[in-house]
Amino acid sequence: MDGKIEPIKEISLEETTPGKPPKSPLAAKYPRLIEIYNKLETQNYAIYQREQQLCKLEQKLVNVKGILKGKERKELQVQIDQLKSQIENMKRYLSSIVEGYGYKTVKEFLTEYSTAKVENAAYKKAVTDWEKKYVTKAEPDGVKARLEYHKRQIRKRENSRQRTYRRPADRGAR
Repeated sequence: MDGKIEPIKEISLEETTPGKPPKSPLAAKYPRLIEIYNKLETQNYAIYQREQQLCKLEQKLVNVKGILKGKERKELQVQIDQLKSQIENMKRYLSSIVEGYGYKTVKEFLTEYSTAKVENAAYKKAVTDWEKKYVTKAEPDGVKARLEYHKRQIRKRENSRQRTYRRPADRGAR
């Protein structure tokens, strides 16, 4: 040592706290995957509704008996055939929904969706843990500030309550 004194480097809190956890690529894709999944769900629900109609029509067809009911049976059979072809087309459309977004099959999409959902949940948990550990919320300092803070909280609670009023003139109206 040659007698030189080096200054001590000050360490700030910002340098010691790690940054916000990074988002994985799959977790970043999750909002888009939700949109695709919702489209699939609405299509599935529409298919389900058509299948319920089909069951009702088939039940009607079974209950229509007699010699004079031939015309009604034919009409029901035509409606049943139309619904069956509609359901088949709707099921084919399911795969075209995901193909439009670059997936080969619905199964492939659903596996990616489920893994993205898990990764997104893990990312959100990591972010909340990071916020609990490193982000501090400012508490009001001083008596006046705390009093004002509590007054605002009370006003919020009172505004959120539902109020019902009865006029005295309405009592005899019934």
